Amino acid sequence: MNAINRDISINPVYYDYINATQRLQVYFGGSSSGKSYFLSQRCVINNLRGANYLICRQSATSIRKSCFNEILKAISNMGIMDMYHVNNQEMIITNLHNGKQIMFTGLFDTERLKSISPRNGILEHVWIEEATETTYHGFKQLQKSLRGLFETAKIITLSFNPVLKTSWIYKEFFQDCWDENIIFYKNDMTEPSYAIRYYTYIDLNDSEIIKAEFYDEKNIIEYEGYIGALRQVSEPRLHLFDYCPLQGIPKNNELLGSAEKVTSLIDAYDKIISDSTNEIESFAN
Repeated sequence: MNAINRDISINPVYYDYINATQRLQVYFGGSSSGKSYFLSQRCVINNLRGANYLICRQSATSIRKSCFNEILKAISNMGIMDMYHVNNQEMIITNLHNGKQIMFTGLFDTERLKSISPRNGILEHVWIEEATETTYHGFKQLQKSLRGLFETAKIITLSFNPVLKTSWIYKEFFQDCWDENIIFYKNDMTEPSYAIRYYTYIDLNDSEIIKAEFYDEKNIIEYEGYIGALRQVSEPRLHLFDYCPLQGIPKNNELLGSAEKVTSLIDAYDKIISDSTNEIESFAN
């Protein structure tokens, strides 16, 4: 086996995610955030470790001009191009050492997924680039197809630029995922007696779990579980403040943030800039 170039440069922002094993992973950021470059590097690294990959975009034409080229650049930059066979017509990149493959397809026809199978082993990673191009139906069909065809499939990764709140991606992954804070006070919200912070997360069994933290003037107590079935999971511990650390800070009598009046304009601007950048990149490639 040929030695890999030891000077591989990984963006420190993403370094902790090289070995991430969560079944569903979401990466979003602007066109200069480096997410696609990192995910291409990670794809090659995992392929060298023995994993088969399927990389998707809505259009097969756009994936040839973007992800296919990015993967080839990652392989070249690692100095291991001679370890791979590249089928440009079928868009299949095969590792000559372990037989594992990196395959590419468009999602315009989800039925075609049923005929996609790696030559050696099972499909373990799926990466959907520019996921905002896909439809909610197409994403669910992909999940359904993979669940039926590849029972041992491990990871589905989505990457995309910032999205509008009207997008199915925002509603699916972001709308209800932010922390919620509840404060209890008598006269002044900046001096509450108690507070609760809670949020939800998906565990390894794809179950939605509620995590809650109760604060008073001395302690934190943690709870975890489901709606109507929370259980205490920690003993009270000091938070080192002399007061409840979660407080309300009113900006105005209406309790409205400054950004709320212009959020829709910011979303629209981000959408225009992202689309323009994607068109320029596609043309350049």
